[in-house]
Amino acid sequence: MKNSDALERAMTRFRIQPIAPMHGGSSATTWLGRSEDGAPVVVKCLADGEGLVDGHDLETFRRKEAQIEHLRQVAPRIAECYPRTLAKTHQPDWSAYAFEYIDTPPLAEVIRENHADRGAELLVGVWHRLVTCGYTISRHRTDPERLWRDFYLDRIARRAVILRASLPACLLTAESVVVNGTVIRGLNRTCADAWDLRTHLGEAVLTVPVHGDLNLRNMLFGPAREATNGVTLVDPRGTLAYWDPYYDLAKMLFSASIFDATMASGFNVDQYGREFQISLRKARDEPLLRSVLTAIPRMASEIASAADRGTESTFPWHVALAHACHVTAEAACRLSVTQDSLGTRKNRAIGLLLFGMILLNDLLEKHADRRPLDLSEHLSLIH
Repeated sequence: MKNSDALERAMTRFRIQPIAPMHGGSSATTWLGRSEDGAPVVVKCLADGEGLVDGHDLETFRRKEAQIEHLRQVAPRIAECYPRTLAKTHQPDWSAYAFEYIDTPPLAEVIRENHADRGAELLVGVWHRLVTCGYTISRHRTDPERLWRDFYLDRIARRAVILRASLPACLLTAESVVVNGTVIRGLNRTCADAWDLRTHLGEAVLTVPVHGDLNLRNMLFGPAREATNGVTLVDPRGTLAYWDPYYDLAKMLFSASIFDATMASGFNVDQYGREFQISLRKARDEPLLRSVLTAIPRMASEIASAADRGTESTFPWHVALAHACHVTAEAACRLSVTQDSLGTRKNRAIGLLLFGMILLNDLLEKHADRRPLDLSEHLSLIH
């Protein structure tokens, strides 16, 4: 079954009239529709299929509802930030939801309309609500080794099989490749050597799973949600496990640093054997990125306060490591979104993989040379 078939069945089952497709970055299909009483609704559906990465598969899609229900029990003020579920169906090979339509823009658009400093203040304010109403509710300490392995390195390893089927093998298996004139490790060697970077994570604290995929497209902001101070969250990861709040924070940075530009226009890519040239086709939104970078120290400080520990010097490394892994792991996600053409999927995947490898190798070199980490300088490698 295809998503289009699932969508048709869902619309019929829910008695909803389709209006227009809505933008999305996952394997699911999302449409704006109209209910029998004339109200706008959002229908999101996913059919089972091969090659869907973890986080984009049908099982995870079905767990999104369970995550919000879990939040109703442990963090109700976060649960109310999500749109109400109006209808749902789970069939053997597909599932669908109908949600209330929230007529507010993505947080990224609101930030763009403000000066970088005002945008940063807005982001800090939204983050404060998520911390006080969610991330502080319940905490669980874990060791840095487990955090680095379970949340980050293993995710890249699980998704490598999808990359091997579509991208140049040398990117994964070669000891080294040349990217933008610099010799870097291949992906397999990068991940093996990256185990040493766990020492930069410090004491790890996991919290309530407020979201799990908190890119700036999954956060809406506007006066339509007065009860939640304007904050709307959509499309949670689909997890009930304790979560790393830095994972969510780094997803916001990932949106501004590369993901939005990836989805807008992709990459210029040239390959000559094991040598690659890579660049963004369209420059990223630097004011948006500055807003996020300006906000990050204060957002990290809130995490540290919630965990009853100081920010020390670990937060730039924790954010940078999580961000680099997000960039790298997202490559397989782009191949998994079958609604896009194969050429578009491959272009996005190879661009994200190359830049993810560049970022991880930069962190490895800084670690080996004991050089300080400046997030702005580190992110300038994406261009």
